[in-house]
Amino acid sequence: MKIQQKFLTPNKFSRPQIPLKNVTKIAVHYTGDPGATAQNTHDYFENSA
Repeated sequence: MKIQQKFLTPNKFSRPQIPLKNVTKIAVHYTGDPGATAQNTHDYFENSA
C-alpha cells in the first residue's frame, strides 16, 4: 500500500497554520459516507472555507 500525504491549503478561517508545540492525541473520524474515498473527503474540505 502506498501512503500519500495531501495537506489542505491553509486559510485564515479554518487552517491558520498555528504551529503545534507537541502532539498528545490523535483522533480518527468516521465520515459517515460509505461511498466516499480519502480523495473525495480531501477535495470536499479543500474546497470549503
